[in-house]
Amino acid sequence: MSLILRIFLISGSILTFLWIMYKIRKFEIVLKDALFWIIFAFLIALLGIVPSIINWAVSLLGIISPVNFIFLIILFILIIKLFSISMKMSSLESKLQALIQKYAIDKKEESDEKIKK
Repeated sequence: MSLILRIFLISGSILTFLWIMYKIRKFEIVLKDALFWIIFAFLIALLGIVPSIINWAVSLLGIISPVNFIFLIILFILIIKLFSISMKMSSLESKLQALIQKYAIDKKEESDEKIKK
């Protein structure tokens, strides 16, 4: 793996880590969600610091270029994260719909009681 790619991975992961820390301090991201990005930045930095991990995996899987392997890993991890966000969003939409329906029923019962009085 080239020195430029290693420097890019390490500096990118450090910048990501610093940005996530800034967002945590500003209370713009929940620590639970930030933990994923912190671990992700750490793994990217690890790949940049210890390139033998990539070389071992590339030779094991028969991938031609270490850069392709890095892109494959990053893409795979982000697709998994996107799927988990999608599941969370579906759950929240279901809960929101149930809450709206309950609110509408409560309002209707409230207005019916006012009419009866």
